[in-house]
Amino acid sequence: MTNLVSSHMNLSQDELKKRYWGLGSENKWMECIDGRHHHLGKTVFDEGLHGKNVEPGFIGSMEKTFAFIQDHLQTKISADWYLQLHKQTCAHFDGKKTNTLMGQEGVGVFRDSHDMIGWHAQPPYYFVTPEARAEFEALDLELKKEFGESYGLGKIIFISDQLPVKFKYQRMSQEQIRRVFDKFVNDFYREIDHATNADERLWAIAGLQQRLEWLHPVKDGTARTNTAMMNKSLTQYVSHPAILEYPHVSSCYSRAKWMQYLKESLLNWEQRREKLNLGASEEKTAV
Repeated sequence: MTNLVSSHMNLSQDELKKRYWGLGSENKWMECIDGRHHHLGKTVFDEGLHGKNVEPGFIGSMEKTFAFIQDHLQTKISADWYLQLHKQTCAHFDGKKTNTLMGQEGVGVFRDSHDMIGWHAQPPYYFVTPEARAEFEALDLELKKEFGESYGLGKIIFISDQLPVKFKYQRMSQEQIRRVFDKFVNDFYREIDHATNADERLWAIAGLQQRLEWLHPVKDGTARTNTAMMNKSLTQYVSHPAILEYPHVSSCYSRAKWMQYLKESLLNWEQRREKLNLGASEEKTAV
């Protein structure tokens, strides 16, 4: 992986913005849409071109998100800041009209104890490894020991290797979600503060991303919000955003395997930038 930095704390806001917009404003959408869908264009989710739900307004909200993050690249992550970010990523949510689990009443707030949330990991794209399951269960136990039996991540329900694996997230109050969220963010900054190189900072970012995916702090829009925040942290502490072919593997892999995937995703971003620059050069020559 190229372009990792050792003096990340010395970068100015303008330098961070330049990194953050490294693909150019016209190509920034590639960071919020699965790499495997890029051939379908930036409106793939708005128009349902991937063969799944149509979600009108998706790309508009993500463009608002990019603008929001560019002004907060040096802002310290907190629960309240995360919920502000969620308001940007889900600005278009309107229940059934947008094929989302809620309208604006559920945007910018943590999920609550009455919310029953789950996710099906669909093989072969999303296959939960035994190592990931062991780490998930260990973290679930750690939370219960630290905060009490009503806390935790939930359960991973296996049926067979060929069928989807279900994540059944722990039902908790908004106050409980905030408490666990704060723990994860505090752990993240503790790791960042003690990191001595880019790999150690990437390890911290990978850990926070995975933990928040497993916590699923909001009712809907978790993955897009977490990924947007991750790209902020990658820009601030490592090098630049990433392009993820399969964003949800952070829930399915061990932390070590997920970090390696994230390294590859940073390379995907760099290769895309090189290709875009080459394309512009060739077009200029042709003219």
